[in-house]
Amino acid sequence: MSQMELQQDELNRRKKWTAIFVSSIVVFTFLCIGVLYSKYDSLTRYPYKDEKSRKLIKEYLNRDEMEYIIEYSIAPNMFVSFIQEDQFNIYHAESYKKLSQSQWEKSPEQIVKMVEETQGVYTVDQLAQLLAQGNYEYQTIHAFLQEGDPYFAGGQLVDDPMREDVYLNERRGIKDRKPIDLVALDPSIPSFDQNLQISSRIQEPLMRMLQDIQLDYGSEVFGANLQVKHAYIPYEVQVKRFEAEEEKKMDYAGLSIERPGHSEHQLGLAIDFAIDGLLDEDFGKSIQYKWLKENAYKYGFVETYTPGTVELTGQLEKPYHFRFVGYDLAWHLHEHNISFASYADSKLYE
Repeated sequence: MSQMELQQDELNRRKKWTAIFVSSIVVFTFLCIGVLYSKYDSLTRYPYKDEKSRKLIKEYLNRDEMEYIIEYSIAPNMFVSFIQEDQFNIYHAESYKKLSQSQWEKSPEQIVKMVEETQGVYTVDQLAQLLAQGNYEYQTIHAFLQEGDPYFAGGQLVDDPMREDVYLNERRGIKDRKPIDLVALDPSIPSFDQNLQISSRIQEPLMRMLQDIQLDYGSEVFGANLQVKHAYIPYEVQVKRFEAEEEKKMDYAGLSIERPGHSEHQLGLAIDFAIDGLLDEDFGKSIQYKWLKENAYKYGFVETYTPGTVELTGQLEKPYHFRFVGYDLAWHLHEHNISFASYADSKLYE
């Protein structure tokens, strides 16, 4: 072998060993990095040292999400109780916490579900208001979000159905909500149906009003022959009535029957009166109606469907229909000669 060949062979050996050495260094470096990475605590900069919470965070959050809670120093008690739920989103942690404070009886699963399903529609404050005691069950809110108002395209869900002055019309409804304060109509009050229910808030003023009309007319009959024909009407009953009218091909331009979910009777605050033997359309000619028209406000009741309010309410004139709105508002409307529909519409406009 020539000298040149020997030198070339030596050079090749050196290159081979150099390549092996470099490869070994690279492998060793990656092994070291792997060991260091395995020992690295991604929550090193996270100031909260609760080990149970840190374990859950590492299990359920990715690196970007962990960086988020580190950067904004979000305490574990803001979100750890919700972190295992399927729809959990760390970026909505504040909403979960805030809603759980007012809906404390709800499970973490329910809280997460409610927040995620209403994102982009209601703020957490609006959702808390809708879910406040006496307003709505979440099933009603969810159904409204999924289906809308089946009886009025673009209809709105009112956010304060527990208020005595809540205003319903063809555009504003309460879907299938049921009041939480329903009681049986007092048996001393004459009615066409012994199973009628009303809001407990109107039982006492209704009885006083009927007692006083009896005294004013010197009648021996309680309520001076007035009887309660309709009181609380459940959503399901309204739907059946509406569908029955629809089958008859009724004209709804004047809404001879109320849209389900839009009736004041569903609030438990409205009463339809009747006089035995007298047709509804003739009620407005009776002395009992004259007395109610002049005195009902003293007991917190007003006429809702009166001449001039059809465009606002979407309802026909109904002189036998009276609605409780509270003493102060009823007196205010009477003193200023304002209809409830006009008053409510102006408030909504404001």
